[in-house]
Amino acid sequence: MEHYRSYMNRVKLSPEEHRALMDALEGNGRSARKASPARWVTAAACLVLVCAAAFGVWRLAGLPVGDTDPDRLLEDVPGITGTLSPDIGSTESIPPELGSEYVLSPEDPFDGQPHSSFNIQGVEYGDAPEICASIAYPDGWFEEQLTRAQMVELLGGPGAEDAPWSLYWVGYDITGKAVYDGEGNLWQLWLNGVSRSNEHNGFTLTVRPEDYPLTDMIAPDQTSTELNGVMVYGSKSGRYGWDDSGEMGYIYEITMMSGEAGLNFEARQLEEEYAEYLCTQAANTFAVTKLYLDSLLVYGGEIPDWGSERPTWEEAMADEKFGDYVPANVPDGFTFEGAWREWGQNRNYLFLRWIGYYTNISIDIWDASTVGDLPITDPADREKYDVNLYTIPYADSVPEEYWQEFGRPVFAIEDVTPEVVAARMRWVDDDSGDVDSWRGDFYVYYESENVLVRYDLDGVTPQEAYDLILYEYDTLPGQVVTWEDVLKGRGSFRDAASGQTLELSTISRIFTPDESIQAQPTAFALMDLDGDGEEELVLKVWMGEAYDECTVVLFREEDGLYARGFELRSMSDLKEDGTFHYSSGAFDWGYARITSLTSAAYEKENVTYCLGERYVVDGAPADEAAFWSAYETQETKAEPDWHGVDDDGIAAAFG
Repeated sequence: MEHYRSYMNRVKLSPEEHRALMDALEGNGRSARKASPARWVTAAACLVLVCAAAFGVWRLAGLPVGDTDPDRLLEDVPGITGTLSPDIGSTESIPPELGSEYVLSPEDPFDGQPHSSFNIQGVEYGDAPEICASIAYPDGWFEEQLTRAQMVELLGGPGAEDAPWSLYWVGYDITGKAVYDGEGNLWQLWLNGVSRSNEHNGFTLTVRPEDYPLTDMIAPDQTSTELNGVMVYGSKSGRYGWDDSGEMGYIYEITMMSGEAGLNFEARQLEEEYAEYLCTQAANTFAVTKLYLDSLLVYGGEIPDWGSERPTWEEAMADEKFGDYVPANVPDGFTFEGAWREWGQNRNYLFLRWIGYYTNISIDIWDASTVGDLPITDPADREKYDVNLYTIPYADSVPEEYWQEFGRPVFAIEDVTPEVVAARMRWVDDDSGDVDSWRGDFYVYYESENVLVRYDLDGVTPQEAYDLILYEYDTLPGQVVTWEDVLKGRGSFRDAASGQTLELSTISRIFTPDESIQAQPTAFALMDLDGDGEEELVLKVWMGEAYDECTVVLFREEDGLYARGFELRSMSDLKEDGTFHYSSGAFDWGYARITSLTSAAYEKENVTYCLGERYVVDGAPADEAAFWSAYETQETKAEPDWHGVDDDGIAAAFG
């Protein structure tokens, strides 16, 4: 469920890191039943992003992994996660939509009466390592909410009616989820308990078949205790500001094997004594009562559709759902590094990244229906998002009530202005080992298509950041792009011949893939070129001496704007009535007109032309003298009303 997602959802790895992680941790088969700490440390090294665990690091959600430099924009804000869903350690109350079928609320079998207990052995707890791990889910993963019956069987075995009383979970409401890989095999599961008397108190049990869970690492020198022949690794730490007064809470946790499964149990409590007590009870219980996974190891239902791919920049721009949000160009100095497209249960996204010299541009595009609630930031509330109003560390200067929104402001596209974007950018010139640069990040929400886009920028000026969002279009994806949008470089269109998405600055790609050739649109006219009653946009485009002046005709179809390019020999000397000069060689030239113009093809009709020694005037055979007379008349026809491709020309044409 949304409120109890794993903390591992907070971070996404790049495709390369994802594969390296899974190869290192899983190998070609199942791990050994009892993994040694040394092996675990080696595997975990493949997935760790070193960070300051004691201060609630904000780990960025995106492919590839975001910069973990301590001067990054929001890392000083505690308690903020990188995605739009809380971590599994959340202490929020049980979601009201969960019925009793999915909630385990253990009962006291002794009704509060005194009773004897089995011999409890103490567990030693050392200081927790100052690191945290970022875990990638397996390919094709999906999750299933666990029922009360499944949780009880996991804890107590077949036939059990409640959780073992020795866990002392009375007074907690517990929910669980299991995550499976794309083949339906259990990867890992979680139980999350929240105290009914104080929501700041809770615990999380993480379970993995046949090996230690993929959570935090076990250090080689981590404190351990042997219980009933089972090695238990214990650790403890504090956590910043759990209650309203800002007092410290405490985290105790154990990692151990229990039967055919490995587990990590983390107790989060305001009182240290009780955090230790819950962990020690869990260690003693699971050393005797083995976890039972048999009925959960293989998913018995229908596996959700899933897939992933690594598109090129051009393929990303052509993506049916997200292509409109991929920029056709980025500022100078950046090179495309890669993209990752993935879909599956509760996820549908496209991540892209460009790199420069110690700089980067990361754009993450999400189907917003998969990321939970989207509180929209009001641009008038600058104190909730303007980084220039505060000093670093932000934890000391940003009011606590603004932390969540300040950490990830979401702006509706219609509210995005240069001023709003500039408010999220700061100049950094004191970052040792890095280059001085503008840095910032923010989210943009497109309600018409229910798409969320996150921009994480380093080395991009505020104006360039704004252009990344709106340079291609003023109108929103899914809405009508006007000719004025195209002429101002804000509207994209598709090349009818290649299908690639272009804009005015990349119009040269209609004629050549050579990016060194920069086309220069010099004039435009609005006219019904093909006689269908709809106005087309005709552009004169200077392509340099190699191509001379070309013509591009943009036209509208139901699914958007298209463009067709005509080199000089194919179309020149365009007239107001739609006729134009063409030349297919010394024996085939004259004037013609377009009769049909679609994204699939175009047709033209030769009007007055010469075929060797055969002459045609207005479609009828003629002698040479009549042809030359008609040709001279054709040359003197009025031209369209041409306008310059600049502010004055656009204003003259559109008012």
